[in-house]
Amino acid sequence: MTKKNSFNFLILTALIIALDQITKIIIRRSMELYESREVLGDFFRLTYVENPGAAFSLGFESDAFNRIFFSVLTFIMLFFILYLLRQSKHILEKLSFSLMLGGAIGNLTDRLIFGSVTDFFDFEFFNIFGLERWPIFNIADSSVVVAVFILLYYTIFIEMKKNSEFGIRSSEFRTPNTELQTPSLSPESTEASSGTTIVAEGEFLTPNSELRIPNSTEEDT
Repeated sequence: MTKKNSFNFLILTALIIALDQITKIIIRRSMELYESREVLGDFFRLTYVENPGAAFSLGFESDAFNRIFFSVLTFIMLFFILYLLRQSKHILEKLSFSLMLGGAIGNLTDRLIFGSVTDFFDFEFFNIFGLERWPIFNIADSSVVVAVFILLYYTIFIEMKKNSEFGIRSSEFRTPNTELQTPSLSPESTEASSGTTIVAEGEFLTPNSELRIPNSTEEDT
């Protein structure tokens, strides 16, 4: 990836971080903890909670352990995502990893400063999978989820298709392995086809010729 492309997608990462932090500041200053306000009736609410665990309120019982564990895990993921972003070539890959990076840094900032992550998007889930409401989340969580879907789309519909087309093209240049088969000929067929009979090394007879074997006598000597 070129330096220009890297800079462009890092700008997107910075915008995600800024938008995530600004919305969290607004929520913390304008709402009380656990306060809930209707936006689109009961379907969409703004509900202010502090999540010491991972995305969508996932985590362990100990808040201190959650803070240390998920902070260290996020730092490891950040280095890995940066590596993938630098190695990526397709625009969808770059878009996906830049969104992941922004979401990860956004929640890590909360965790390092406040010890927990501010969540506020609260949607009704119509009892699907037994959930009346989806776990409360924020813009950073949304950014990571969108990034995962983009990466899945790229992997399934672009990368796998490209690999399959490459396999088809490469198979067109392959020559099937064939063995040279020489038909086995019987002595009769060999004699009939050649019209000659091998008598001895260097002597051949046609079918109409007679076999003459000279007698070795003392006169010949």
